[in-house]
Amino acid sequence: MKYLLAAAILFFCFVIFPCIVCGQNAEIGLLRASLRKGVTDTGEVNTLNKLTSAFLAIDDCDSGLIYSGRAVKMAENLNYKKGKAQASFFAGVSLRCRDDYANAYTSFMEAKKLFGELGNELYVAKCLRNIGSVFLNQDNKVGALENFLLALSSGERAGDTTEMMRALIEISDLFYNEKNYEKALDYAKKHEAYAYSQSRLGPRDVVTERLGYIYKSLNNDSLSLKYQFESLRLSEIQKDTLGIANSYMQLGDYYGGKNDHEEAIQYLQKAEKMYAVIKDTFGITRALLDQAMVYRSAGKTDLALQSYRQSLHFAELYNDNYAIADNYLNIGQTLLQAGRYNEALGYFKNNLELSLLLKQPQRTADAYKELGNIYEKLKRPGDALDYLKKHIQLKDTIYAKKLEENLTAIDVKRNFEKAVYDNRLKQEREEFKAGVKIYSLLAALLVLLFLAFVLFRNNRQKQKAKLKIETAFEELKAAQQQLVQSEKMASLGQLTAGIAHEIQNPLNFVNNFSEVNEELLAEMKDELGRGRTDAAIALADDAIENQRKINRHGKRADAIVKGMLQHSRTSSGQKELTDINVLAEEYLRLAYHGLRAKDKSFNATLKTDFDETIGKINIIPQDIGRVVLNLINNAFYAVNERTQSAVTTPAAVKYEPSVTVSTKKISSKSDSYQVEIR
Repeated sequence: MKYLLAAAILFFCFVIFPCIVCGQNAEIGLLRASLRKGVTDTGEVNTLNKLTSAFLAIDDCDSGLIYSGRAVKMAENLNYKKGKAQASFFAGVSLRCRDDYANAYTSFMEAKKLFGELGNELYVAKCLRNIGSVFLNQDNKVGALENFLLALSSGERAGDTTEMMRALIEISDLFYNEKNYEKALDYAKKHEAYAYSQSRLGPRDVVTERLGYIYKSLNNDSLSLKYQFESLRLSEIQKDTLGIANSYMQLGDYYGGKNDHEEAIQYLQKAEKMYAVIKDTFGITRALLDQAMVYRSAGKTDLALQSYRQSLHFAELYNDNYAIADNYLNIGQTLLQAGRYNEALGYFKNNLELSLLLKQPQRTADAYKELGNIYEKLKRPGDALDYLKKHIQLKDTIYAKKLEENLTAIDVKRNFEKAVYDNRLKQEREEFKAGVKIYSLLAALLVLLFLAFVLFRNNRQKQKAKLKIETAFEELKAAQQQLVQSEKMASLGQLTAGIAHEIQNPLNFVNNFSEVNEELLAEMKDELGRGRTDAAIALADDAIENQRKINRHGKRADAIVKGMLQHSRTSSGQKELTDINVLAEEYLRLAYHGLRAKDKSFNATLKTDFDETIGKINIIPQDIGRVVLNLINNAFYAVNERTQSAVTTPAAVKYEPSVTVSTKKISSKSDSYQVEIR
């Protein structure tokens, strides 16, 4: 499927797109000429919106963002709601094009609100569908599905079949990518019903292709083929040569997956001929590459090599270095498989050289590995070891870069989630304000005026003193932050060994119960095979109970990691409801195992006496946690010193080291409690 998509994209880019660009450039020139310098009216806003749309049609997102921004500001100044709604929508499209998902979401939400006030359900549906796509870009599938469904409902209210079909195909694709093929099929069938209710063939072609893939994933070969041939028929009716070629490629892929090599080759050769008709060199290259793979699968090495070399020839014609590298790699692997090691070596070297030129780390790492393997076959261990080392080093670099990219993605996702939260908060505030009566607002205004007067008078009196206090406070605050950070890092270092020990226990439980579950499931499968359902049910119950234990110990490890992260996080100074008993017990164990990691000879009895009536109390957990940790560490050091003194003193009475942590509620007030460490 990816080759078909790539072929279509390349054909569009090199044949169709240049024609569109020429037309769009002419339109852009006319629209720019029609802009009037210094004029601000609704006509100018509409011209800016048309200009933005023209730039977006040729994927010029930067220009689209500039002109949509101008349109938004001008429409705001004119209080022109329709123009602002359209401009906000185009701004969202431009921002999404630039991968600025947080601001794209904000723009689409603003456009949705304005279109809603204008009663334009069609554009409300368009906004919701784009918001769903933004959620999908952030891997938030629940949010994406919610907005796609809302877009479908808005499209139904607007009575716009085209927008409904767009929402349906988005929902179907979402379920398909989640491997929920039944749901994907439901929504694709709804799309099919709308597509066949109208005369246009384009929507039918879109959905029949998808239905072919869905039925293939559901292992329904007859229906999969039915829809693939229907897609081919529709392309033939429309005289869409590229569509016909892509359908042949899809059928070739289908039969190749079924190991029907003759049928696969037949359709792939037809695809090659169709691509040749429209001079789509990229398509020819991929068709030949797929033919080679089918020949290779069928064990026809010579034919496979012949097709690979033909594919390489066409890839070289239009300088597709990626396709050239793919062919070098495939030819090398085929020769390696045939035992022709010296011939394979040259192709693997070419693949490495091109991978380095393309600056593709993963391709380069794979190329190093292939060279290491071929040198091993050629009995050249030194060269083999050298390339395998390079492979390992580059894999480590790739992993580090991937980790960095993941961290960046987390930051982007957080910004997006903040934008969603801010927008919802803004919406709730606006809804609240709409329900407040006029006299309430007037009363609030009077209170604010009174407070402003009081604050103004007090401010005049305290202004001089405030300047001196602020300077001293900033110096004190800076020193305090340095001390807190130093203390936090020191205590985190002390906790590291304890945390590792505490995490190991639940992880051992998870591993052990996972192994037991594997055995239970094997036994259950055996019992079911014998028809002994009662025994199988009993084994299933045991497996479920083990799964609960795995879940419990997994949550335990999760809680330990969260505690460590909370401890290392910079304190916000904000109080939270916290179980002081759990906090004290957690730091007691972590401190003990941390000290044990440093001194294996150290042992002490840990005792707790917690007052369960305390409940959750309002504290700053990071700060209180560090205080408790320091006190417990001091207690352990004290008993350790005494233990060592007892050992070195012959006449000393036998000393049993123990540390006790207790809590006690000393009054009915919620903040009156006591933590004691002995």
